[in-house]
Amino acid sequence: MTKAIRDGARTKVAMREAATKLFYEQGYEATSLRAVAGAVGIQVGSLYNHIKGKDELLTDIMIAVMDDLLLLVHDAIDAAEQTPRARFEAAMDCHIRYHAEHARKVFIGNSELRALTNGDRKAVTARRREYEVLLEGLVRDVAQEAGADVLDEKLQTYAILALGAHVASWYKPRGAFSLAHVVDTYTRMSLRQMGIDE
Repeated sequence: MTKAIRDGARTKVAMREAATKLFYEQGYEATSLRAVAGAVGIQVGSLYNHIKGKDELLTDIMIAVMDDLLLLVHDAIDAAEQTPRARFEAAMDCHIRYHAEHARKVFIGNSELRALTNGDRKAVTARRREYEVLLEGLVRDVAQEAGADVLDEKLQTYAILALGAHVASWYKPRGAFSLAHVVDTYTRMSLRQMGIDE
C-alpha cells in the first residue's frame, strides 16, 4: 500500500470522526463542510478529493453503524453456546454494549434518517430491517425453547431495539451503573417481559 493511499484512508477516517462529532453536537443541517474541514485541519476544497459531499459523510456514518451491528451480533451469536437462550443473551450483550459505547453514531442514526436522499435511505433501512429480522428470530427461538407465550414477537423486538437507543441517550462510562450491570439487567428484563423467568 502506498503512502498516498494510507494517508487518504486516514484522512477519510478523520473526516468521518469529525463529522460524527459535529453532526451530534450541531445537527446535520447546521454543520458545514467548512467546519468538518477545519476540524480535520485541511482546506475545504481538499474534502472533495475524498467525498462527493456532506450527504456522503452522513450516509457513511449511518451505514457503518448498521454494518458494525450486524457483523458484531452475528459474530457474538456464532461464538455463543448454540442454544436459543445463549444466542439471545449474546445478542443482547452486543446490542446494549454497542449502543452504550457508540452513542454519538447511534444518535445520528436515529435523528438524521430524514436527511438522507431516497437511495441512501433505502440502503440504511434495508440494513435496519435485516437487523430487526435477526433479533426477531432470536426472540422467537428463545420463547419457543422456554415454552413462553410472547404477546407479540415483533413488538418485543421493537422493545429491544428501543432499549439500545435508550441506553445511548443516558449511559455514561463513569456514571452510576457499570456497563456489565446495565447489560445484565436489561437482558433479564427482556427475558421476563417474554415470560421467561430466571
